[in-house]
Formats: sequence, structure tokens, C-alpha cells
Amino acid sequence: MMTRMSADSPTLRIVEIDEEATLAFEVFGVGIAVSANDPMLLARVQEILPPGAQRCRRDSVRHHFRIHAKDDGRFDLQFEEHLLTWDATLDLALTMLDTHLQETVALHAPDHIFVHAGAVAHNGRGLLVPGESFSGKSTMTAALIRAGATYYSDDFSPLDGDGRVHPYPKPLSIRARNLSTTNHAAENLGATTGEGPLPVAAIIISRYVPGVEWRPRELSPSEATLAMLSNTVPAQDRPAESLATIRRAVEGAVVFEGERGEAAPLASRLVSDILA
Repeated sequence: MMTRMSADSPTLRIVEIDEEATLAFEVFGVGIAVSANDPMLLARVQEILPPGAQRCRRDSVRHHFRIHAKDDGRFDLQFEEHLLTWDATLDLALTMLDTHLQETVALHAPDHIFVHAGAVAHNGRGLLVPGESFSGKSTMTAALIRAGATYYSDDFSPLDGDGRVHPYPKPLSIRARNLSTTNHAAENLGATTGEGPLPVAAIIISRYVPGVEWRPRELSPSEATLAMLSNTVPAQDRPAESLATIRRAVEGAVVFEGERGEAAPLASRLVSDILA
């Protein structure tokens, strides 16, 4: 028999629905449920929930995932009526679930626009490092917090209607030179985590090139807006809201674009000069 968690439990409550165990939670106003035919699976699911997940009522759920343990020790992962992966190892199924949970929140958050960007802060001023995978944004974000910045986000940065960045502190996924990734909690890198929204003071758009010297150009507000929109998750689904939010974020920020070498020297300059 499955043990039900009390309402006072610090972990999310597991309930039985239709002979399945289900976690129902909300992140940035997005109601999500994850069900499993084996309640023990949900202990692993809790380890990968998006930052800030809070339990919610079942009738608040709009997006439903299901992980199914099969008799042969493999796993299927389903989102709504779509099969995301099948006959997978548990680690692969959870990795896929993690990715899709993050994307679901980033796409559907009703009061925030999520941008693919690392985010840090210093002296009450936010700095964004937008970019897609393999652009080096996680490495740059890690270097910034090692240089003394406060951690806000590694991959998805939520912006509110005033263009302010909010914390979304998932563990940093840092890619090694062999392309393997390792997750690091911010505190293990000597960082503190931000607790409230901040205006964006700077945006750094860069790509790592070995040995290159950082010689950026400053973008105009229109150039910066276009560059940010290319990394904005709901830009196609909510274009007007995305554009308005990005414009507000950009209007008070300096925006630099250019190739960079190693992250650490540049991070020190950014923290001491731009975020001073």
C-alpha cells in the first residue's frame, strides 16, 4: 500500500488516481501532473521537478505526463496522447521528462516570458547570457558566479511584464570538453541564489572561440531585441507579449555581442566593470 504524504509535508503530495500514483504541482502558474504505475518512480521524479514547484489542486492541472514501468524493466514516457520515448532505461526516461517539464513551464507560463539564457546578478543589477545549447552560456554563467555574482538561472530565465528577471535556480549543467554534462548546485560553486526580481542591466551575447580576444560591439535596442527574440521560448506562440517584454528588458540594459575566449577572465571584467 502506498503511503500518503500529509498536507504539512515539505515534499509534494502523491495521490492515487485511477490506480496510478500522481504528483500534481504548479510552477510559474503552469499546472502539471506526472503519473506512474509504480509509486516508487515518483520519488525519482521529485528529484527533477522544476525550481519552485508547489503542490496544486488536480483541477489546476493542464499538462499531464505519464511514466510507465514495463515488465521487462524498460520504461515508456507519455505526454498527453503523445509517446515521447519507449523501451527506455529509467535514466533516459527521466532525462526526457526533465527536458519536457522545463519546456512546458517555459512555453506556457502565463505571466512570464522565458528566455534561453543564463542569469546572474550583482549589486542589484541583473545580467543575462542568452544562447542555445553549445553556445557556452552555462560555462559563462558558472564563471560569473565564481567571480562573485549571485546565481539566478542556468538555462531558462523568466522575465515579468516589466522586463525584470526572476530566479529559476535549477542546477547548472556544465558541459565538459568531451561533451558530457554534469549538474552542479550553485552553492557547490560558492554562489548564493537570488530571491527576487531585478532589472536587467546587461546582456552578453557571445560564442566561445578558443584563443580569441573579447572585442564586442554594442547592439542598438532594435538589434538587441531581435537577438533576444531568437532565444525567447514563446516568441511564436505569444509574439506580441514576447516582444513587449523583451523591449522592456532591453531598454535599460547595455547589450554586447562578440566572440570570446576563456570564460573566467571575461567574467571577472563583467562583474567588476558592468555590474559594479
